[in-house]
Amino acid sequence: MKTNLSLFERLVRPLAGLMIATVALSQETLGLPEAILLVLALFLVLNGITARCYLWKWLGLNTAQNEFDLCNRTVRGDHNESG
Repeated sequence: MKTNLSLFERLVRPLAGLMIATVALSQETLGLPEAILLVLALFLVLNGITARCYLWKWLGLNTAQNEFDLCNRTVRGDHNESG
């Protein structure tokens, strides 16, 4: 599968995953809610590392499209040069 996450998402997702894991592991007991949070945190960290999100693929989203081409594009408009 091709990458489908932008650079911003690749930076934010692992940070969010680490914060969620910290909250889950700081609880006194490790129950079902904490386990769910840990799985979510793991997926966020893995998404950031691999730059792939299967949920985005399933939904048909791709935030990495032409990420570098945006810097090289020129704005084209209807310019009448007569005159």
